[in-house]
Amino acid sequence: MLPELYEKVDWSKEPKFLSQELRDTLNGPAAEEHNAARFVDVLVQLSLKSGETQWVLLHIEVQGKGGDDISYRMTLYCCLIFSHYHQMPIALAILTAPRPEKETVGSYTLEQCGTQLSYRYNYFEIEAQDDKALLESDNPFDLIIYAAKKESLFKGGDKEQQKFKYLRELTRLLAGKGWNEKDRRDLLILIARLINLEDKGLQKQYVEDVQAMKGESGMAAMTFIEKYFKDEGISLGRHEEKFDTARRLRDMGMADTDIHKATSLSLEELRTL
Repeated sequence: MLPELYEKVDWSKEPKFLSQELRDTLNGPAAEEHNAARFVDVLVQLSLKSGETQWVLLHIEVQGKGGDDISYRMTLYCCLIFSHYHQMPIALAILTAPRPEKETVGSYTLEQCGTQLSYRYNYFEIEAQDDKALLESDNPFDLIIYAAKKESLFKGGDKEQQKFKYLRELTRLLAGKGWNEKDRRDLLILIARLINLEDKGLQKQYVEDVQAMKGESGMAAMTFIEKYFKDEGISLGRHEEKFDTARRLRDMGMADTDIHKATSLSLEELRTL
């Protein structure tokens, strides 16, 4: 989405998420808008190859048609961040559904008696992306875009069947990708979250399909998604916490057999780390 920035970033250094800075910034005039369920904002600091740092503001419009003028809000966020921290963030707005036709997206201008302020920001429209290109792409993020695009189409009495169809399609596609196990596991988690299959009968059918696919592809990471649907008493977030704990224990030098006892994760799951 931001290829020019991507080339400048030193990806050997972990991004720093500025959650507190964002909360402090939007704790004034923008607080009510920021807390609305239809918006998601992330502020992150990236390390550049030049030795400098760059702030990036990611804004996700969860309900594409809801809310006031998005360009006004993007301008407000930028001004608040700049006034608080003297940082000019690179901004990217992700639109999950079409905006009203009369609305201008990507720029905002304030003008009064010869005084003018113009602001331009990057934006990405999920609905405008081509399905075929997304599915054939070697970029893992494009599968997430495809899943998010399809999620907005799940409507009517058969929406659970639609979810089942696309979740199975994306799982099979992911199984055939040559990406490492951790990336495929993380992608599968995120795709399952986006599609959010709720029908218990279809969940059971999906698990059976996953088991068959695992036999065909040897994709050990699929055991994680089996547990996601099988263990009704354990939330997805709880599973993620176990994997985070397992990673820390492994970094401390603990053997997988001991990590298995400490976290109850299977040895097969631990091999995906």
